[in-house]
Amino acid sequence: MEGYVQVLPYFSDMIRTSLAAVPSSVQKTVREIRLRQGRPLSLVLMGTTVFLTSSGAVTKSPGMGTLIPDEADLWDCFQRVCGYSVHSCEEQIRQGFLTLPGGHRVGFSGTAVQEDGKIITLREVNSMNFRIARSFPNISRDFVRRFYGDSLPSILLSGAPMSGKTTFLKDIIAALSSGKAGKYIKIAVIDERGELGAVYNGTPQIELGPCTDVLTGYPKGEGMNIALRTLSPELIVCDEIGGEGEANAIRMSLNAGTAVLATAHAGRLDALMRRPQIRTLIDEGAFDFLVQLKGQEAPCQIREVRQVGEQNSQSPAGGIKAC
Repeated sequence: MEGYVQVLPYFSDMIRTSLAAVPSSVQKTVREIRLRQGRPLSLVLMGTTVFLTSSGAVTKSPGMGTLIPDEADLWDCFQRVCGYSVHSCEEQIRQGFLTLPGGHRVGFSGTAVQEDGKIITLREVNSMNFRIARSFPNISRDFVRRFYGDSLPSILLSGAPMSGKTTFLKDIIAALSSGKAGKYIKIAVIDERGELGAVYNGTPQIELGPCTDVLTGYPKGEGMNIALRTLSPELIVCDEIGGEGEANAIRMSLNAGTAVLATAHAGRLDALMRRPQIRTLIDEGAFDFLVQLKGQEAPCQIREVRQVGEQNSQSPAGGIKAC
């Protein structure tokens, strides 16, 4: 609930009053607060969506009394998250989101303003998605014990959106960097979009352990190369791989004796292996294990673990859970 309360000041007065009146039992489960101009305000809970009334009640379907943000509400919220200085936030806006104190993120949609073929900012913002950052300390404990006890393997973690990939990844980083695998592991996190460290004004909002270096804003391929040359990591971590530059950097990391922990979007392992760059890396033996999360219907839980080279998938032994 703390994260929910932290984002309330970024909403217009009318919306903030309604959100504050939501029962605490519901506030604890809110994962996203979604504003769409002229459409009902919705709250995304664990596996379901509900709608907010002006009194703070929630309903399974929109109807009489449902709160509907207008253009002024969206603009007010947009100004607030930008600290009333849209110009100073244009780089993050160009990427489609802003990071707030506490690691919460706000995604936008609207009309893109382009210059020389590149998006430089947005105007006429028509929807906003507040994603509530939550931490689950030690949630990766069993996973770390299983995979990182005696060795440092390379692992590719995949899952559909909202399946818990990034949250789980953060906890693994913190555990390995804090000696919970039996030793302190030097980790370089390539945080291209500021998602893993949740950087706000240059400061990571997420604790990633005492032996972790965070490279924020670097393209993943370039960041991996720089980390190898300058930081001597034992493990390189990056989120959402898939491009040729990233594939080449992963090969370079492995050739240098550095393990890789990465994530990729995929609803199932079969779909993951249909992506050409990733399939090539898997065929080349870049990863020792492929780990698939179940999805938003059961976030933070593992569906499947596959050891590269094995023909048959395994069920996660010991009831390993991820988040």
